[in-house]
Amino acid sequence: MNEALFERMKKLISDKLGVDEGKIKLDASFRQDLGADSLDTYELVYAIEEQMGIAIPDEKANGFVTVQDAYDFIESQQNDSSKAPPKGTNDSGSGSDKVVFEK
Repeated sequence: MNEALFERMKKLISDKLGVDEGKIKLDASFRQDLGADSLDTYELVYAIEEQMGIAIPDEKANGFVTVQDAYDFIESQQNDSSKAPPKGTNDSGSGSDKVVFEK
């Protein structure tokens, strides 16, 4: 397990849901254990996207029942992004991702 990632998640969850970080375990349910409602979960998903630099499709976000569910998805996205250059970037090794169109 990536402890640094889990710690970042605990901080985000604690901030957004107003719960003590000590209550946030991988097997904790967002709704039952952490008291999140649908608006809370939407705001949490948005915060995760912003802080972690990933996109979470609605169908994935709706499937997050436990902290583990969210953790697994985030970790998989971070692993995927470390293997390939971001979409729309230039991987020519030139150090520039800018595309220039000349007349």
